[in-house]
Amino acid sequence: MPGVKQGLFGVRGELRRHGTYLRLSGELDMATSPFLETWLQGAECNGNNAIVVDLEHVTFMDTSGLHAFLRAAERAGGIGRDFAIVKAPAVVRRLLQITGTTHLLGSNTPSRPRASEGQMSSR
Repeated sequence: MPGVKQGLFGVRGELRRHGTYLRLSGELDMATSPFLETWLQGAECNGNNAIVVDLEHVTFMDTSGLHAFLRAAERAGGIGRDFAIVKAPAVVRRLLQITGTTHLLGSNTPSRPRASEGQMSSR
């Protein structure tokens, strides 16, 4: 998967033992959600058991980002794969609370990458 940096938005992905870990940064909105969709679909194709999305460095998220996550979670659930958002900042947690989608928040993440595991391109 190619690295993504679109304006104020970036994604970095890592292959970990049990899944794909995506770190997002910047503003996730209507203009940048198509790039997120590309990364999510790429993560779905790698055959891992889980997709974990780290939002610690996301400064803004609108409903287009939320819809991308809901679609990814639905696809993952349909094939028995785990999907979770971790390290969500207050601005994201508030959106999830208002929309009743806090079920997307997870607390467990795959372990750190081992030396034999690859890292996907970074921003």
